[in-house]
Order: sequence, then structure tokens, then C-alpha cells
Amino acid sequence: MAKKGGNPQNFNNPAKTSLEPLTVRLSDKQIDDFVRSLPNRNEWLRQAIAEAYKRDKQQQSA
Repeated sequence: MAKKGGNPQNFNNPAKTSLEPLTVRLSDKQIDDFVRSLPNRNEWLRQAIAEAYKRDKQQQSA
């Protein structure tokens, strides 16, 4: 039985629901402080990872 109130996140994309959370430990305190100060750090991290992925894929195919 579901807990009253449920999960407050709204998952509109079925593909996202099958993904598991990813945890990373940053090695630089300044970077960690910066990322933690962002108002929407999860979205910022998703975009940063997606951009790095696209860049790396382009370099591999070149």
C-alpha cells in the first residue's frame, strides 16, 4: 500500500521512472560548493552530463 502523500515528484516521462538515482562525490570543494549553491542543481547536473556525453560521443566518432 502506498504511503499517504506519495512521492511529491511528478514523473511525466515513463523513461525517467525506470532510471535509478546516481550519486557522485565531487573531488574539489569549490566545485561542490558551487553546485550546492545552484537553485536547481539537479537539472543543472543533468544538462552538464548530457553536454559532456554529446561532446564525448562526437569526439569518438571523429
